[in-house]
Formats: sequence, structure tokens, C-alpha cells
Amino acid sequence: MLAQMRQRQRNWSRRDVVRVLRWAGFVEETERGRGSHVFFKHSVFRHLNLIVPSTDPVRIYIINRLLVILDELSELERDTQ
Repeated sequence: MLAQMRQRQRNWSRRDVVRVLRWAGFVEETERGRGSHVFFKHSVFRHLNLIVPSTDPVRIYIINRLLVILDELSELERDTQ
């Protein structure tokens, strides 16, 4: 799914984005409350976070931000090993 996101940034559902975030180790921040957006933070690298709106399809700039965050995460994981 991640490879498909890199090829095509349009028309991704919120559910798909949340699935990728959870796969990458992100958890939903419940302290921030619920509403039209959900805040996700990485479980180890707490500075990596993303706010996902509850609208479908998810906007392209959020998909692009997700891909940048995942690239940074992969680099951080490589450096810590």
C-alpha cells in the first residue's frame, strides 16, 4: 500500500492512511480529544506526528507529509541499529 501511495497520492481514504500509520508504529493520541481531526504520534520517536482529518479522500498534502514522515522514520530506525 505504501508503494501505491508513493506512485499515486490522490483518492486515499482516511482508513488507508490510519492503517499505514499504525503499521509504522504510530498511535492515536487520545489526550487531545476527538473531533474532525485525529492526532497520531509515533510510539518511539515522539517528535514524529501527523494530524489526519476525518474527511475522505484525504488531501494530497497530508499524503505527501505522511510519506516524508515515513522516510524520516526509516532513516531514524536505520541510525539506531
